Amino acid sequence: RQELELENKKLKNDLNELRKTIAERASQDSSSSELQDSYNLLLGQLKAASEELDARKEEVLILRTQIVSNAQLQEKSEHIQSEVGGGLNNSKEPVDKDEALKAYHGLSESKK
Repeated sequence: RQELELENKKLKNDLNELRKTIAERASQDSSSSELQDSYNLLLGQLKAASEELDARKEEVLILRTQIVSNAQLQEKSEHIQSEVGGGLNNSKEPVDKDEALKAYHGLSESKK
């Protein structure tokens, strides 16, 4: 996340530098064609930076969703293991996580 924030800050600084350059050229009474080209260049770079930012935001959202999903799955797995180990399964045999999850899902479906 910090890397993305630094990259975003760098892109914003670059954009501001380009804006200053265009403003300076405009104040020097450059030809309108050159000014228009510079402006189009700036707009293109702004669009590219915005698209990159949107892509990074989407990546962050996807990663956060995956982290939350994995955390919830881990909590369910731990809960199932505690139930199986705490009373449903009185044997001292180790509990297979996959089998416990299947049993949990089976119980969940039967309750619906």
